[in-house]
Amino acid sequence: MSTLEAPIALTIGVVILASLALHRLARAFGQPPLVGDMCAGLLIGVVLNFIGKAFENTSSTLANSTAHSLVHLGEIGLIFLVVNALFHAPRGNTETSGGASDSKAVLLITLTNCVPPFLVGGWIALQYASAHDLPASPAFLILIGVSMSISAVPVLAGILIELGLQSSRVGGLAFRAACWSDVIGWTLVGLALSLHQNANSSNFIWTCLVLVITIFAILKTIKYLLVRHQPGQTVTNQVILIALLIAAGLTQLASLHVVFGAFLVGTVFASNDTIRQGWLSATSWITDRFFCPLFFAIAGMKLLSSDEFAMSELGWGFAFLVVCVGTKLLPLYITGRWVGLSKPESQLLGLMLNTRGLMELVVLSVGLSSGIFSPLQYSIFVVVTAVTTLMSTPLCRLVQRRL
Repeated sequence: MSTLEAPIALTIGVVILASLALHRLARAFGQPPLVGDMCAGLLIGVVLNFIGKAFENTSSTLANSTAHSLVHLGEIGLIFLVVNALFHAPRGNTETSGGASDSKAVLLITLTNCVPPFLVGGWIALQYASAHDLPASPAFLILIGVSMSISAVPVLAGILIELGLQSSRVGGLAFRAACWSDVIGWTLVGLALSLHQNANSSNFIWTCLVLVITIFAILKTIKYLLVRHQPGQTVTNQVILIALLIAAGLTQLASLHVVFGAFLVGTVFASNDTIRQGWLSATSWITDRFFCPLFFAIAGMKLLSSDEFAMSELGWGFAFLVVCVGTKLLPLYITGRWVGLSKPESQLLGLMLNTRGLMELVVLSVGLSSGIFSPLQYSIFVVVTAVTTLMSTPLCRLVQRRL
């Protein structure tokens, strides 16, 4: 065994073991499973980062090699996380009484969930860039706006199950609006990456757009053939796996990041219950208990240590947190009342869509790896993500008592 294999295997084993223990602790406090995994992974990542810096002078080469290998492994796991997040989204009776009127309500809630946070987030990003003498690139402004407006569909699904609201009207409206918000968000992420890679070439953007449309059309054709010929679940999973890796690789070659290819695969195949359930039965365990803790730990390892933060950055972090919460809760409360929800239901709507969790961490990781975000900006928004996610379930419980 080489000197590099043992630390990587040992690190992964410690991450999974500690994540499992802290996962159960978080569940004891009434948080959804994914929230427990997120908090455990981030905490473990911070500890690993501290240990790595403590021994940086004595084993820097070994530590850097281990971290480099973990990041590559985490990138592979990331595409499984995105696909399974889309596949885990509950299907079924999210449309309750209201029918067509609920479709209009979902559209209105989706716009309210996206537009105010995106616009205000872009404005405060401009102020931040101006105060730090940074170039306010379109890609930077777009990613800030997306991170403000996105909602975590996997965490929201866990909250709905935790509170028993998955069959309620407010739960259905919130979930469907979150799904559409993520579609809009990931489209904007693709635009931001295109602008960042070649901001002066409209041909580059059009090339990326043609590539995405082509991949989407091919995936739809593959899905049609699988549904029509029904080759068996094992063959179906193998086909999806190959399509997932190729789509992620092609989008990465086009400078759109691997996540965008995974999003296209998840969007296409998640609509078929047979394909979705067969894939989840084969991959859920390895994704939930291996890739998920590892991704969160790697996200925590990228955080800056406390001595690298200035007091002014804490002020900016608080400002971003207030904007994130304020541009969700108040507009969504007003919209909830407009579409016929009661006062407590409208409060629940804002609180549930305020959770960001896994999806924002993925966006932040994309921004950091592509160079759009600096480590400092990444760290600020990871803290904002953790706070807005942790506050959702307890506050929803308080409001739910009034229903």
